[in-house]
Amino acid sequence: MYKFEFDEFFWIATVTLPVWSGFRPKTEHFGEIESKDLERGTVQVLFAPEERGEEPLVESELGLVRVFDAYHVQQAGAVMRGLFEGYPKILKDYNEASYGDDLGEFPNPPDISSSDDLRSSIQLHTINIHPVERDGAPYVGYEFQCDWEEEHGLGVLMHKSRVVEIGHEDSAHTLWVVEKDANER
Repeated sequence: MYKFEFDEFFWIATVTLPVWSGFRPKTEHFGEIESKDLERGTVQVLFAPEERGEEPLVESELGLVRVFDAYHVQQAGAVMRGLFEGYPKILKDYNEASYGDDLGEFPNPPDISSSDDLRSSIQLHTINIHPVERDGAPYVGYEFQCDWEEEHGLGVLMHKSRVVEIGHEDSAHTLWVVEKDANER
């Protein structure tokens, strides 16, 4: 089981998930994780990235972590498929948000024609397990550094194998997005 510790703001565990190994690190380190560890699939796992106190996780919350751990390999495949299939829209959205209609195109977007190309342009650094569950599974957000948006990164919010939202990193950790989806379905 993951060993969560409270760091003044979040309940965090640092874990190595081999399914996320082999991605290209963007910086020498991200937080406390060095680039060589990022390459091995070492990431920070946050439980309840918003609106969670400093009291230890209770059994029901640890149960959500166990559910995530049981299916994270399958979910990683769904994340990558969602990113690859959604890449044209991702670039269009970033272009519009950053440059508007009259300010030109996004400079030098990575040429992504396969999942391997995508692996060389992104780096997972944080997984957010939300305390909101549906059908026995928590919502999980993935935060990446990426070549096309160094300041705000890339975020993917998932429920089981379904992509809920792709956008900036905050898509992965914003609780109201999770709650909205959970209440709509």
